[in-house]
Amino acid sequence: MAENDFPFPNDDKEHFPWEDVNNSRKDKRLQKRHSVTEAKALYMTKDIYCPGCNKPVDELEWFYFSSLKWTWQNLCGSEGWMVVCDECNKQVNYFAIVIN
Repeated sequence: MAENDFPFPNDDKEHFPWEDVNNSRKDKRLQKRHSVTEAKALYMTKDIYCPGCNKPVDELEWFYFSSLKWTWQNLCGSEGWMVVCDECNKQVNYFAIVIN
């Protein structure tokens, strides 16, 4: 496991608020600045799967996540690659790139 790899445990807790996750996911400028292909080449391993449905990593959704502005102002901001299972509505993994 990489130093910046945050696999989420098999539980039903939200690790980041879904509203924030979906706002990042829908932010076309944010997504355009980051290559999913490069992220998958760096971070995709066979041990990533959805704990709910066992969907393999190559069938999960990858996108770049950035926490809200107030988190950066309060020195608790984070951004990096989020891996989710849309079918189970689970945040499966998070690869932090920047943390303040």
